[in-house]
Amino acid sequence: MLRRGFLTDDPEPVDHKHGEFYIAAQGVNNAAGYATTAPHLELNYGALPDVHLHVLAPMALVHNVAGPANYGIGDIKLGVKYRFVHETDTVPQIGTFPLVTSSTGSSEKGLGSGQVDVLLPIWPTEELRTVDHLRRRWLRHQTQQASQPQRQLPHPSLRGPRHQGQEHLR
Repeated sequence: MLRRGFLTDDPEPVDHKHGEFYIAAQGVNNAAGYATTAPHLELNYGALPDVHLHVLAPMALVHNVAGPANYGIGDIKLGVKYRFVHETDTVPQIGTFPLVTSSTGSSEKGLGSGQVDVLLPIWPTEELRTVDHLRRRWLRHQTQQASQPQRQLPHPSLRGPRHQGQEHLR
């Protein structure tokens, strides 16, 4: 059977009492043949604050160049995404998304793995900020370090006219 590699995600779950529903396809192709979900249905539901439940049910299409093409139910995935650290100015957002992949697809036909797989990832992330936010964050850091004699803040004239008089933002 052709196997998919590990894909990444973010630690942010679906909002509490909200849901997401997707119909999509995903596939791989190489010299041995191809495998695709055609389609797969994905549902995410925010069951609790910082927690969402996940179900992915694929229809699998597999064709090995040495044999016939097969189509049928693939391995169903069940998971729970949980964010346990919220992002601050100094700490990234951190979550986990344990997933169990069942063996519902026929391994004889190449539609499933024939085994139960478990993933236990930890995902940290930090959102991209505006340039002004990053500048203020850098200035705060520099101000905290200013008490050390070897570190000095730039002279106000070097900050440029746009930033003069904004010392309160540090």
